[in-house]
Amino acid sequence: MGPYATAVIASAVAILIRWLFDPVLGATAVFIMVFPAVAISVWRGGARAGIVAALISGVASLYLFLPPKYSFALTSLQSVLTLVAFLISSAVVIAIGHHLQRSTARSRNAEHLLQSIMDGLPALVSLTDRNLRYCLVNEEYSRWFGVTEHELLGKSLEEVLGKEAFAKVKPRLEKALAGEMVTFRDYLPYAHGGAKWVQITYRPHQNSIGQIDGVIVLVQNISEQARAEESLAEREREFRAMFELNATGSAVVDVSTGKFTMVNEKFCELTGYSREELLNKSFSDLTHADDQARDREVYRAALQSRAKNWDTEKRYVRKDGGIRWVAVRGTIIRDAKGIAERTLATIMDLTEWKKAQELLQSQAQHLEELVKARTERLQEVILELESFSYTIAHDLRGPLRAMSGFADALKEDYGPELDETARDYIRRITSAAERMDRLICDVLDYSKITRHSFQPEQVPLDPLIDGIMESYPAISKGSAVVEVERPLPAVMGTQSLLVQCFSNLIGNAVKFVPAGKTPEVNIWAEPRENGRVRIWVEDNGIGIGRQNHERIFGLFQRLNKDFEGTGIGLAIVCRSVERMGGLVGLESIEGQGSKFWVELNAADKTNWREPVGNLASSTNV
Repeated sequence: MGPYATAVIASAVAILIRWLFDPVLGATAVFIMVFPAVAISVWRGGARAGIVAALISGVASLYLFLPPKYSFALTSLQSVLTLVAFLISSAVVIAIGHHLQRSTARSRNAEHLLQSIMDGLPALVSLTDRNLRYCLVNEEYSRWFGVTEHELLGKSLEEVLGKEAFAKVKPRLEKALAGEMVTFRDYLPYAHGGAKWVQITYRPHQNSIGQIDGVIVLVQNISEQARAEESLAEREREFRAMFELNATGSAVVDVSTGKFTMVNEKFCELTGYSREELLNKSFSDLTHADDQARDREVYRAALQSRAKNWDTEKRYVRKDGGIRWVAVRGTIIRDAKGIAERTLATIMDLTEWKKAQELLQSQAQHLEELVKARTERLQEVILELESFSYTIAHDLRGPLRAMSGFADALKEDYGPELDETARDYIRRITSAAERMDRLICDVLDYSKITRHSFQPEQVPLDPLIDGIMESYPAISKGSAVVEVERPLPAVMGTQSLLVQCFSNLIGNAVKFVPAGKTPEVNIWAEPRENGRVRIWVEDNGIGIGRQNHERIFGLFQRLNKDFEGTGIGLAIVCRSVERMGGLVGLESIEGQGSKFWVELNAADKTNWREPVGNLASSTNV
């Protein structure tokens, strides 16, 4: 129904009632009976409806009930005053009603706005009276406890929260009713909705005259936050435990002040200060004066370069004045913008290590001096031995030459007069002298290889092997067959050592062959890994048992007494190859010939054939 319809109907009803009572009332209470129509119209339809009702009621009453009836004429002052009083009263009622209506609307809007705000909050909001019964709740409150707003209103907190939870909050509620605002955190076992970590604020609510008539309740569910804080606290406890149990000193430093914010017990022991004393100091306060400038420069460089870590060694001055060398390993902690906030440093005591290092350096210097002196003495001894060996060799070879010369003279001068036994003795003397001379020469050669230094160079093997073969009569006269797979590579070595090495190998291959069998020798080369080359010398001789493969390269190792020799040849081969940085070995089965190999660095690193793997049966010496 519209506001004007309300005014018309209210006025019509009031006029009808007045008309019914007109026989009794007459000219009295003409406007009083219709006055309620104005009030109702204002309340229901507003000021305009009240004005319409006042006009309709006033005109109708003037015409129907105010003498002279059925006329709009005002014949008396009383009639004029009555009409004026009605109009003024109506205006007052209209004004008052309009004000009340606007106040009521504002109140309703405010209440609606408050409810909307409360419902939009992610927290529980409610208002209780002094008896702790709900007067107002928001939607979150209803959702949390699983009941409607209507069901909550009028109920007590104890009914909704449950006895156990209510018992925990009751003392704080009483403080709020006494006028104190209370904020706290607690773990509450709610009867509905389960136990939760909550943060609660109780604020006293005052009425218009300042009396506390209830409590405003704000509840926030902080269970996730509490779990996160507990997890963080647990990690903090673990960190502190590891921090304290660290076997080295540990400290945390505030970048802005340079002061320690955390130190462990080991750091306190290292510096001699208590924890409280250290927390009032900076790392510069502990650093030795001579190390401070360098220490600050290292730290500043780490900060400016945005490095994560830095390392330094310096000296700390203990509380008792003692000096301790320390190694500091620092980590810079930065915020999201990369700005350094603090530096989780570990400090290791190096004092004893430094002392040991100084002692070692001193001993090393002393040892170096001793080695130098002994080396000089050893060089003198070597020179003396070299001179002695040549002297001995000369002195030994002199009598041998004399023996050989006298034996030859005896054979030439008195040969016809001597019987066969005497001539055999002469041959034996000559052979023994020659064998002794070869032995002395071989020993001198071996000694020279051991003592002298050699400079490696590129040595082509083809002409070297050819020169060796030309010097052996058995080969040059055709009594031995030698095949060489050419071209042979050039190797890094020394000409003299290579001649010694392959002369002995080829000589042995031709010599150690069963009687009546023509010596056959094969020489070839193959590339190996890492730019090396292996040269093989294969024969069809008597062979060497596997048990002797390593010992054959030792000095004076003669395995077969049926063949002449000094037992030094293969030792010279092994030592020569070692001096050139190579390897030597063999493959052999007794009675089936031998294959000796020498492995050296190739002069051409590109290799001239594809490399092959090492042979499992090879023996290195």
